[in-house]
Amino acid sequence: MNYNLSVAAILTVVLIIYHFGFKPPAEQTPQEVAVIQEQLKTKKILEINLTESLVKRMEKDWNKLPQLAEAKREHRGWRITKVRPDSLFAQAGLQEGDLVTTEFLNKLKTSNTQIQLMLRVQQILNRITR
Repeated sequence: MNYNLSVAAILTVVLIIYHFGFKPPAEQTPQEVAVIQEQLKTKKILEINLTESLVKRMEKDWNKLPQLAEAKREHRGWRITKVRPDSLFAQAGLQEGDLVTTEFLNKLKTSNTQIQLMLRVQQILNRITR
């Protein structure tokens, strides 16, 4: 059994994601503004399942990826701006508003297998970036 392949196949990635539910400023009450300000201070950690198998399926659908999800590049990473509910991105646990940080992806690069998988995930995120 190839140990590296086993690790890649069961790899579960925990990404630091930020969730916000924004309304246009004109529609926000003072209480909603206070809640949003508190959310900005709080990090939520969500478990995102990015297995070797799921990443391969995303890569297989390379040309369709921008139709399944969209992201906006920010200085800290990729803000997920759109996720089709029936997409591989939704299966992985990504939601609109999530922020996948570059810093956290870099911390996950602890073995050759994980380095390769994280580089592939970064390429996928770049593919869906608008």
